[in-house]
Amino acid sequence: MALFKINKSRIKTLAAVFGVGMLIGFCIVAVFAAIPSLRHAVGDEIMPRGLWYFMLWWCLAMAMLVVTAMLQVVVHETGHLIGGLLTGYRFVSFRIGSFVIVSENGRPRIRRFSIAGTGGQCLLEPPAGPDDDFPYRIYGAGGVAANLAVSVAAITVVSRVEMPLFWMALLTMLFISGVYVVVTNGVPLKINGVPNDGYNLMTIGRDAAARRSLWLQLKVNALQGRGERLRDMPAEWFALPEGADYGNYMTVAVAGMAAGRMLEMHDFEGARGVLQRMDASGSGDVEIYRQEVRCELLFIAIVTGGERCRLESLYTPSLRDYVERSSRYMLSRVRLRYAWARLVEHDDAAATELLARARRMCAVSPSKGDADAEMELIEWIGNIDI
Repeated sequence: MALFKINKSRIKTLAAVFGVGMLIGFCIVAVFAAIPSLRHAVGDEIMPRGLWYFMLWWCLAMAMLVVTAMLQVVVHETGHLIGGLLTGYRFVSFRIGSFVIVSENGRPRIRRFSIAGTGGQCLLEPPAGPDDDFPYRIYGAGGVAANLAVSVAAITVVSRVEMPLFWMALLTMLFISGVYVVVTNGVPLKINGVPNDGYNLMTIGRDAAARRSLWLQLKVNALQGRGERLRDMPAEWFALPEGADYGNYMTVAVAGMAAGRMLEMHDFEGARGVLQRMDASGSGDVEIYRQEVRCELLFIAIVTGGERCRLESLYTPSLRDYVERSSRYMLSRVRLRYAWARLVEHDDAAATELLARARRMCAVSPSKGDADAEMELIEWIGNIDI
């Protein structure tokens, strides 16, 4: 029996924090070594005034780092937007934080939506068809390219233009935050189990099926934004060949949409089969996919009359925590909580509150087709006799 249990998730988080700190520290040292004017400004203006003044500037620099990191998110998503529009894509949505600009009937509208672990997202509608050789490199690399360009411009200005220390510090932090974004998005990595831009480009470049999956994800998102549901889209889009690799996260993305389409059509057994194959394969080694698969398996077990002891074994503490957190921005997770409250716990008050929340979220969702499909399922749950 082990004397203590190793929390792998916490170790990964600590390792990521340590890595970020090392990267920022290296950038600061490199900048001071490379730019004499910055080094002299600190030595002549800050250090002679004592430790308290140095700490004041240090706190200001960290605040600048936070602000410029947010700015680099805007730059990154704008780079994706420009890269996509230059290669024939159509605008769908542009998100920073929880604020989303969407196109509705050709007009921009502001909505509220967020995804845990992401600061922003630019989604466009791809040209051509699912089996055509559509352009993806410039769209995919546009974000990192924009961050790199802004960072190089910032450090060039610092090194060549005389300016007050405040602006020198601000541009230096813009450079450092940009380097961080370039490294963490450009070098092929999975961060908290989520593939970054570099990893996606590497995978898509090697695999025609992965390119088709990317096209499908972008196309489906665009159609849902215009009000279409998965069940209204061509069935062949979601067909997976025999022997499909469910360990590949791009294949899993298509399988997830196929399962979602079956849920919309109330084909719960068909959806269960797809989800079980995804779960057995590790859901492409992407943590959010693993959690989503388990959520939908639990939902199917609830609505098909699973016994309470079986349902409670599926609703583990870690899954419950995920559902609680994600239900703040995901209508599908409110649907799961509603099914649990009404069909398992028979808690009318909780079910009523969740139904009201679902309606509020549906009204402001940037994906009208997905939101309408979710509300249809929620209302169907509400009509089940108990």
